[in-house]
Amino acid sequence: MDQYAEQLLKANPTLKQKLLLVGSIAFTVVGVFLMIFISGSMGLTLIIIGAMLIGLTINRLNTEYEYVFTNTDCDIARIINKSSRKDVYSFTDGDVLRILPYSSDKFQNELQVNTNMAIKDFTSGNRDREKAWFAFLISASDATTAVILELNEKTYNHIKKCYKAKYEEK
Repeated sequence: MDQYAEQLLKANPTLKQKLLLVGSIAFTVVGVFLMIFISGSMGLTLIIIGAMLIGLTINRLNTEYEYVFTNTDCDIARIINKSSRKDVYSFTDGDVLRILPYSSDKFQNELQVNTNMAIKDFTSGNRDREKAWFAFLISASDATTAVILELNEKTYNHIKKCYKAKYEEK
């Protein structure tokens, strides 16, 4: 019988997303200024482009991650504005080297040893929940990737059960 756990996690907007929204608004304001004081057609064009950028940016602020664990396989998807779903990462038991708590000394040591380690962050970004973050060290073709997930109780128990040999406590 297959072991299965699924989790949906709302991500907080990143600094990059917030800055993009502010930039889009500024772009629109410049368009209004140009339309009123200099050139109506150029200003109108900038306002239309700015409004489209604002719409796209606001939609991206509503991001969720879905983790689906089936036995020792994991599929991660990004859901934007509850309508656009895209698979962003997958791994199997054979790819996982170790699973470490994100805030542990063991993970910090791994980061020091593997200075070129890629980090894929699929968490809410909420530092208050950092104790629920876990680093899955994944063996890629020639490097190691740290996939950071924020686990709830159900997915945490699944990890402890299905990845017994690779899960390490603090």
